[in-house]
Amino acid sequence: ESLAFPVEPSKSLQVSPIVG
Repeated sequence: ESLAFPVEPSKSLQVSPIVG
């Protein structure tokens, strides 16, 4: 989900680990 990657990828990993 690229949408989960706004500006802070670190936070995205916590919200959407599937992305990382």
